[in-house]
Amino acid sequence: MTEITVTTDTVPKEWKEFLSHNSGSSIFNTLPWLHLLQKSCSFSFHCITAKEENSVVGGITLFQTNSLLFGKKLVTNPFSIYSSLLEDNAETTKKIIDKVLELALQLGVKTIELRTFDEVPQEAFADNRWKHFQNRIIPVLTLKESYEETYKNYKRQFKTNLQKQKSVIADSPDFFIGETKEPADIKAFHGVLLKLYRDKHHAFPHPFSFFENLIATLPNGSFRFYVAKHKEKVVAGIFVLIYRDKAYYFWSAADDNYNHLGISSVLLDKIIQDFHECGVKSFDLGVTNPGNDNLLFFKTRWGSTVTKPHFYHLSLVGSEYKDLGAEGTPGLCRRLLRFIPLPIYAFITDRLHKHLT
Repeated sequence: MTEITVTTDTVPKEWKEFLSHNSGSSIFNTLPWLHLLQKSCSFSFHCITAKEENSVVGGITLFQTNSLLFGKKLVTNPFSIYSSLLEDNAETTKKIIDKVLELALQLGVKTIELRTFDEVPQEAFADNRWKHFQNRIIPVLTLKESYEETYKNYKRQFKTNLQKQKSVIADSPDFFIGETKEPADIKAFHGVLLKLYRDKHHAFPHPFSFFENLIATLPNGSFRFYVAKHKEKVVAGIFVLIYRDKAYYFWSAADDNYNHLGISSVLLDKIIQDFHECGVKSFDLGVTNPGNDNLLFFKTRWGSTVTKPHFYHLSLVGSEYKDLGAEGTPGLCRRLLRFIPLPIYAFITDRLHKHLT
């Protein structure tokens, strides 16, 4: 008999072992990740598990958000992050989904949002109000046995351009490309990130406190931070997360003044080289809006395969879901963000961030 249980702000003692032998698990199902968002955003989290004979056979982790903008939600992961509903059969899945709905009604949330890498069987959703979308793309790069083999799959013209860019940077003693753990570098990178989001994306990134909490909360080896420096100044950076043999491209930013050098490409190529030395086999290049042609072009020229994750939405109160970012073009109000001085913009980011989900 399958027993469905719910724990709040913790996970069952068997959860870590269950994740260790479940091929669909990701870093976004782990307790350190749950604690990171709890600490950074004050979100409560819940773990719904299916047990048989005291062994976990399925489960899902959920955050309870309370946004001033979007109301109360129960979500697998906020900020458009995808994870997994982990199960062993369709019957178990249905019982887990039923418990998700029961929990949502108990908590009085407005919306349930499940973002999953894999498709959930239609028969698992007893309530016909559930809506299914595939409105985002995740390019995934499968790494070969050696860097040279992976490099062969880069797009032809891209390889030519990359070699020229790498030569220019390698010939200059003023550049540094590599991994760093220096707090000052992370702080400088966040300054570049803030400027990029204000001036180009017209949105709010994670605040600096999030990165401080990430370093303090996630285990050693589960993240890496790479920077490009010019004359000791951080001009680009990329944060990657690592879970077993999977890696996730998560936060990146580059100074526009260095884009002509292909600085982001050179930095990402360095990361891919290093991944071959630490056992990474699959590199998730991050959730991408199909309307963002430039970003999609950048992520696919590495030889990646485009995948379409799944988004399940249930509105318990109010109107149906609308994809506000579907067109990929920000409205006038968002474009006005670029006129806000950076110190004030950073202050707003810190206060507003947890309400943007």
